[in-house]
Amino acid sequence: MTITFDADDVAYFDEVHGRRSEALCPKPLQVVFRDGDAARPNDCHANAVRWAAQTPDAIPVHGWLIEAQDAFQLHIVAHSVVADERGQLIDVTPMPIASPRFIPHRGTGDAFFRLLPRCNRVSWAVIDTLALTIDLADGTNGPAGVQS
Repeated sequence: MTITFDADDVAYFDEVHGRRSEALCPKPLQVVFRDGDAARPNDCHANAVRWAAQTPDAIPVHGWLIEAQDAFQLHIVAHSVVADERGQLIDVTPMPIASPRFIPHRGTGDAFFRLLPRCNRVSWAVIDTLALTIDLADGTNGPAGVQS
C-alpha cells in the first residue's frame, strides 16, 4: 500500500523529526482501572483516555513513540501516554520496549487523530531525498553543480 503525504503532512513530520533529540522517556506504570481491568497492550489511546478519566489532574498526551532510528530513517508509531499534575509523562500501556522515547504531538487531539490510521506508523527520511539529484551525463551530483 502506498501512502501519499500532502504538503501539510510533510511539514508536520519534518517538525516531529526535528524534535527527535528532545524525545522524552515516560515512566512506565502498571495500572488497574476501577472496574478491575488492567491496561491492554496495543491499546494506548484508550488506556490513556481511560486512566485520565479516573485520575484527577491526569491528561492524555498524544504523540509518537520512536521504534527505531538509524542513519537514514526515523521509525515512529502513534502513541498516547498521560501527564500527571506535575507534567511528568506516564505510560500506562504495557510495553515490550524498555525505556521507549516519546515525542509529544504539538497541536490538538483532533489534529493528531486526523492523521490516524493513515499515518499510524511512519518511517521518515533523515535526509531530504527529494532535494538530491544525480545527473550522470555531466558528472554533477546534488544541487548547483557539486562535483561527485
